[in-house]
Amino acid sequence: MKKKYSSKSRVVINIIMDNGQNVHLPFEPLTGGGSYYTTDNEEMQRAIECNANYGKTFVGEEVHDEPAPTTVVEDHADAALKPVKVSSIEDAKDYLAEHFSYSRTKLRSRAAIIAAGEEHGIEFIWD
Repeated sequence: MKKKYSSKSRVVINIIMDNGQNVHLPFEPLTGGGSYYTTDNEEMQRAIECNANYGKTFVGEEVHDEPAPTTVVEDHADAALKPVKVSSIEDAKDYLAEHFSYSRTKLRSRAAIIAAGEEHGIEFIWD
């Protein structure tokens, strides 16, 4: 179980683990003020909750992770992108430069070429 500890101010605490080790925990600052620390380590949670300032300077609560959104991948036949066959990265750069006035220097990687094509409704089919 994951827990999030939060404070209205910026907090740094020291905790003592079960094995006697001292651990220095700086809470992460929040933009609007305050700070937080999140952990799923149960030993660390017990040590944090034994800190003298727990419940005074900072409090804890369980965090329930929400599932990641599902990504829908469209079938090639349903895609709105126009397929364009190219034999190399250079051919794809030439196509973008000729049809959409792209600067070849901005198209340095295959990912950049694919993204530029998608912006204009093009899907490159590599031979």
